[in-house]
Amino acid sequence: MGGGGPPRGGFVHKSQAVKALKETMQSGHRTGLPGLLLEYFKPREQLPQGTELRKKKKPVPFSGVAQYVPLFAGPQDPEEDTSEPKPRLFRNPELNLQCRLNTETKQEKQIRLSEWQREEVGSAL
Repeated sequence: MGGGGPPRGGFVHKSQAVKALKETMQSGHRTGLPGLLLEYFKPREQLPQGTELRKKKKPVPFSGVAQYVPLFAGPQDPEEDTSEPKPRLFRNPELNLQCRLNTETKQEKQIRLSEWQREEVGSAL
């Protein structure tokens, strides 16, 4: 009557479970991992050396700025607007003295958007 399966009720003694686990883990490897898991950690073959892929870089020739000189402003060209810029709007008044950025502040953006919305509403009527 003694079959190879688990006894009635599905109970397996601890020693039997350990024995079955050891049998499945016997792969000859010092970690005891099964062969299927060892396949994942097997090193791949070495990549071929890329000596034929390395090409010598061509040096970039030196060039001067002579081709760009006509793009600069000359003495006969009109000057840019040198009028005094309007004061910037900042929450902190000290930033007016410190900030030299040409981007608009949050307050200036709010004013610009509210004026734009007024224009849109006025043109829709």
